[in-house]
Amino acid sequence: MRLENIVALEGQLKKEGLSPGVFWIFAKEEFDQKQAAQKILQKVEGDITTFSADKLRADELQAELDTIPFFYPNFAVHITQAENLKSSVRKCLELYFKSPNQQLILLLSGTQAAAKFALAKAAESIGTILYLAEPKPWEKERMLNQWLQEQCKKEGKRISVASAQRLQQQCGRAKEHLQQELEKLFCYVGDAVEIYDSDIDAVCAQVHEETIWELGDAILRGQGGKALSVASSMLTDGVALPALIAQIRSQLQTNFRICSILNQGGSGLDVMKEFPYLKGKLLDMRCNLAQAYGLKRFHRALITSMEVELKFKNSVGTADTLLPLLIAKVSR
Repeated sequence: MRLENIVALEGQLKKEGLSPGVFWIFAKEEFDQKQAAQKILQKVEGDITTFSADKLRADELQAELDTIPFFYPNFAVHITQAENLKSSVRKCLELYFKSPNQQLILLLSGTQAAAKFALAKAAESIGTILYLAEPKPWEKERMLNQWLQEQCKKEGKRISVASAQRLQQQCGRAKEHLQQELEKLFCYVGDAVEIYDSDIDAVCAQVHEETIWELGDAILRGQGGKALSVASSMLTDGVALPALIAQIRSQLQTNFRICSILNQGGSGLDVMKEFPYLKGKLLDMRCNLAQAYGLKRFHRALITSMEVELKFKNSVGTADTLLPLLIAKVSR
């Protein structure tokens, strides 16, 4: 069975309960992986054993797969970062899928990269696949606005769409980071119900919007030296590299959407409908820059930003070495 959102997973669990079997979660963000996994694991009655795929050995996995619990009707094994499964572990799982333990809930979670494994297709045929597709950039902003408002509502708070967008502009679009910033905001506003721009400015790490636009424009114009100078100054001012990359990606995604609208026959008015803050000369400049950069370059630049972010997270380089690499690639 294949599901495409967490609501569908919740519906299945509510309707059918949690039965032993195989579950596999595919999602780009670790936050979404954890959220979906929790929906499943909170219903497990017995022990839950968690392994990271990059450190998991076939023999220790096999020992868990063969376990028979005596005190609970079910138990769970959760393998995280499933895209890093070793070939020996994949072979072990292939054999297991042919004759699964009738008391075991086997849960795998990771990025969409693991979907290419033949093992993933086998899992779908005998279990449940949750594939959370990465939304298009212009869809993600809207979805995050809604998500931020939902998180605030749970805490008895309100945040306007404009303020939700401001929070994204200042903190990037990674849910885990946004959740942390929301928690800081909840503490800051106390008993107040509404979260305003002034609260966000006071609490959240600020990246001046003018500087971000200056950086984005330099990238689109191919001014690598200027872009690196602006970005380096932001690092010096205390902006962490992941947050800086998120800001660059946000600029690229916005301009990519503008380019897409124009390439599909849209006009400046169509762009203004989606981005009301773009008007007059600013709108004309943004349209010209986006079209000159071109869709192919936007695709390459967005992929590059994700690759550099992944290298930093995996300690493959430092901010001082990775930032010039990123700027050089996206500015040419």
